[in-house]
Amino acid sequence: MIHIKRDIRDNQPHAGSKIKELREAKGYTQEALAQATYTDRSMLSQIECGRKPCTDEFINTVKNYFGVAALPFYESERTAFRRKLYRWNSAIAESDWTTVTEMQENLAVIKFIPCERELNLLYNLFECRRLTGTNELKAAKEILDIFESRADELSDVQLYFYNYNQGTYNARSKQYNEALEFYLKAYEIMQFGLEQNLSIYYGIAFCYYKVGKIARSVSFLEKANQIRSSSQNTVSKISIDIFLAANYIRTGHLQRAKIILEECYPDALDHEKKIYLAMVIINQGYMYRKAKEWSIAIEHFARAFEYLNKNGPNYREALYHKIRCLIELERFSSCTELLAEGIELSKGDETYLILFESLRCLISLNSDKSIQYIETIAIPHMLEKNLSYTALDFCKVLKTHFHLKGRGFRKREPKITEIICKIQSEMLEGGVIE
Repeated sequence: MIHIKRDIRDNQPHAGSKIKELREAKGYTQEALAQATYTDRSMLSQIECGRKPCTDEFINTVKNYFGVAALPFYESERTAFRRKLYRWNSAIAESDWTTVTEMQENLAVIKFIPCERELNLLYNLFECRRLTGTNELKAAKEILDIFESRADELSDVQLYFYNYNQGTYNARSKQYNEALEFYLKAYEIMQFGLEQNLSIYYGIAFCYYKVGKIARSVSFLEKANQIRSSSQNTVSKISIDIFLAANYIRTGHLQRAKIILEECYPDALDHEKKIYLAMVIINQGYMYRKAKEWSIAIEHFARAFEYLNKNGPNYREALYHKIRCLIELERFSSCTELLAEGIELSKGDETYLILFESLRCLISLNSDKSIQYIETIAIPHMLEKNLSYTALDFCKVLKTHFHLKGRGFRKREPKITEIICKIQSEMLEGGVIE
């Protein structure tokens, strides 16, 4: 159980100490600042030490002289600044990078007065979120390392954002088990009264999916749907729907997937980013492939190409599934050119090179060389890369093939069956989807 600490905001430094920190950060001596603001040096010294009060006029003179009018000195300014920080965080969550950049210049001035600890902590936590969002992982890690050494000092809000950022950093680094650990800590803190954040549900669901625990992934996506109407939508509705539909397909709940995809299709059609429409169509194709309606599935994958960048992973994914369906229809001659295209597009991407080579092997499955490639190279690689569902597909193909080939091959069935059982067990770990 996580112990929740209050967000302490009292005992704030006086205005004089902030002036001193600002002056030192800008590299000015007391004498230089006094001269620049037409103030007696002795008076400035007493103001900085808190022995003399300073007027609003003097504070504004100092801030304007240094070009940091946005710096908060009074509680009302601090409250307004805090609100701006949270608006900045919302823009980061929505990937509104134009707004993020526009706001950051004014917000970054808080670094000039380190004595404003709470506001500096929030700024750095949100800056870390920005860096992970733009894949500047090295810079994000430097911030996280500082927070890790001070984790015991953080309030509940700060600890929540720290764990969330650690989870996102690890997920972006493809360390999904580590990401889950931090995401779940953030989730536990969130249950103690913080605003429900859909990004947490989505992040946990994504990591559970990547480690093969599909039922748990579905559970968190369904929770996200339940709180979506009353919570800030930090992850778009369509992203959750597409992801949930894909997981329903993986677990054989095709009718549920069909309903979701049909409902979100109009939103995807109207969306500015056509990648969402492509993903809806790909998942519809995947659904029909799962239902063994190969021709309809092929039509959907072909349609998806219209909205995809040919050099992107989603294009290769759609191409992979299209070829897979053509193989089921034994239209092998149609596969040759598509396989060549897939291999050409996958140069530099070991996983997709292996996937397309595995499809070539499916065409010539009676060859011992093809079976050996799938059994000793393709399946182990997929398991290593957390592509357990794809590995399951190839395992089932081999098991059927071994069974049909007779006695000489059936002795190889137990190993494949063991892998199948392990994958299926992990998929349903944490509960059965009703």
